[in-house]
Amino acid sequence: MKDFYKKMVAVFNDEQTKETYRSQGILPVRFVDLYAGQDYDSQNYDAHLFPAVFVHWSVDHTSQTATMTIRLCYEQLRDYSSVSSNAREALKFLDFVRITNKILVSFHTKNTGRLVLVGEELAVDETVVDVYILTYNCRYQGMLTPKEYIKGEIESLQLETDLYQKLLD
Repeated sequence: MKDFYKKMVAVFNDEQTKETYRSQGILPVRFVDLYAGQDYDSQNYDAHLFPAVFVHWSVDHTSQTATMTIRLCYEQLRDYSSVSSNAREALKFLDFVRITNKILVSFHTKNTGRLVLVGEELAVDETVVDVYILTYNCRYQGMLTPKEYIKGEIESLQLETDLYQKLLD
């Protein structure tokens, strides 16, 4: 997962990626981190740069798949309502989500396959910024599970004697 995280940071720091956002009038990602509840931490709110991408993952080694939860944080706090005179500007947040998804599904590493979007959700919790959650699945083969143990009966084991002596020879 270290390779995936490093690749993700490199992609979002790439000037061409930033230009993809800017060309559509959207602020590019300015901060990438592992998710640790940053969007709920009002005391350290000023410590982070927004827009931000926070990543969390879980791996199922038996099926060699990973679930990536990407939290997109966009400092906005604008009025999205139908009567708002600024709704068009406020909805740029959803353009940010669309562009970011396109970027996330475009890369992979030697241990992770391409991300496949399996869910999305607008966070309604009391976060300090607007948060959109994207959930992806991908193939993962970074750590291998041990091979299954051979089952048998102890009576059927054939032991060699003088093993210690053979090691000394």
